[in-house]
Amino acid sequence: MNTFALCSPEQQRIVRRAAGVEPHLTPPVSLDLVTPSLFEGYDFLYVKLMGVQGVAYWYNDDGYRVVSADALAEADLSGAVVFAAVCYLPETPMLDALLAGGAEYVIGGSGLNYYWPGRL
Repeated sequence: MNTFALCSPEQQRIVRRAAGVEPHLTPPVSLDLVTPSLFEGYDFLYVKLMGVQGVAYWYNDDGYRVVSADALAEADLSGAVVFAAVCYLPETPMLDALLAGGAEYVIGGSGLNYYWPGRL
């Protein structure tokens, strides 16, 4: 199975365990480097970034935009399973973007989606 993972450095250890691969980190991955092709060709995508209600971007832990809804909608995600460990997934354009890109399944939730001791 081809797996892609993306997270902030603070989440690297947990995402590595959850996704089973070494994740791409942001930084250095940033909005200007993210193209639709970054997400293509994978069976499973695990993304641990921050979502904001009503906003068409995912952010890293430093508050910088990393992924846009446009990049996801333009990506060929045909047949992919996406685990979006982000807050407010259905309250943002990001869920519709993943589905427009062709993701077969999207796993994510509304509202706050995780507890990280010391961060909330």
